[in-house]
Amino acid sequence: MEAGFGELAAIGTALTWGLSTQVHGAVGRMVGSTGVTLLRLPYQIFFLGLMCLIFSADVQMSWNGLGLLFVSGCLGIFVSDFLLYRAINIIGPAMGVLILSTSTIFSTLFGWVFLGETMPAQALAGIGLTMAGILWVVTEQSGSTLMPGQELPRGWELAWGMVMAVGAAASLSGSFIFLKMGMRTGVDPLWAAFVRVANGGLVL
Repeated sequence: MEAGFGELAAIGTALTWGLSTQVHGAVGRMVGSTGVTLLRLPYQIFFLGLMCLIFSADVQMSWNGLGLLFVSGCLGIFVSDFLLYRAINIIGPAMGVLILSTSTIFSTLFGWVFLGETMPAQALAGIGLTMAGILWVVTEQSGSTLMPGQELPRGWELAWGMVMAVGAAASLSGSFIFLKMGMRTGVDPLWAAFVRVANGGLVL
């Protein structure tokens, strides 16, 4: 039952990310990538802090855990979000989030290299299938993945947008690796989320 709840939570996260990215993409075209990141941080920090109070999160943590969460916030908020919204302004939210989904590939590779996690044949097959699907959509070069009024990127502009999206995916994966390492120090998950977002916002 617990595993099934985790999978439902992951699907719910994917759905809300998809919706929020469309909104962020539209706002980002008006205020820029840094602006949209700064606009969303105050209410993120507020609601996470409120949840910490409601659920009486344990705020105790070691200096080692705090340092790991600080790096996680820098990579996930300061670097990943900035690159993602810059990419969305060029290649559109659909393609930006599609390339961001390669973060699962980076997470698998980073977990294998840095955390000693296993990488079975099924994981390799999933990586190959994911890459094939992404390449299919990227090479399609249709305007269906763009926001209304957004011009279809080509040449170096398209390449630059894709590089930033891949960079966002790699940075997000690195953020999760440091988050997982920080969680291993025994910090409360809800408090860890609050500290991660607050630290990332502070750096930004």
